[in-house]
Amino acid sequence: RVQIDILASWSLDEHSRNHRYRLHPFIKRFAKEKLSKRNYNRMIKLSLDFYILLLDKAKYKKNYYFTIRTDSKNISSLFREAYTIGYYHGIELIWRNFLNCLWNTGSWNEMNNLAKLTYRSLDVQGDIKGKILCCIEVFGWLYYWQGKIKLAELYTLEALKLSQEIKDEYLYYYAKQRLGRVLQGKKEFKTCQELFKESYKYFVSKNNFSRAG
Repeated sequence: RVQIDILASWSLDEHSRNHRYRLHPFIKRFAKEKLSKRNYNRMIKLSLDFYILLLDKAKYKKNYYFTIRTDSKNISSLFREAYTIGYYHGIELIWRNFLNCLWNTGSWNEMNNLAKLTYRSLDVQGDIKGKILCCIEVFGWLYYWQGKIKLAELYTLEALKLSQEIKDEYLYYYAKQRLGRVLQGKKEFKTCQELFKESYKYFVSKNNFSRAG
């Protein structure tokens, strides 16, 4: 730690709080050029895997958002690098926890940017359920609250269509429920009420009261 603190005093790494360090961007660039492609890709995978575990464990702690907020720039950077090197499986494992954190901390633009990479990654992986959830929980919800109702409707309808194709009842009624909320923004109250009733009836029949509400 003494040696790391010395590097920080020379501005070769950056120190945000106790026991948390990150390399200066120029040092990162220099190191990247010195690493072989294989070693660089391995480093990105190992680093993202660390954050996958951290997000999963930290969500049960009271200082969850503080912990993740401190490392959000590192995670965002790794997220993009993982997409660049084709580590789509890592993105598949981290996106819901991290994007949820970005939503709750108000980082909506970054959430939107990473959501686009997420959707492409899930598409490459052939993860249709993941794509549906991304449409419902990210695009549909984010665009609704940003007042981009047409985009919110577009992605929610996409989720509805995909859930019908794979015959997934849960996701189908989840999409209907979210579509009802989106249509509230268009003042199509009769249609949205019907959608709410249908989804409510389904989730209650499955004893999924948290989703029904």
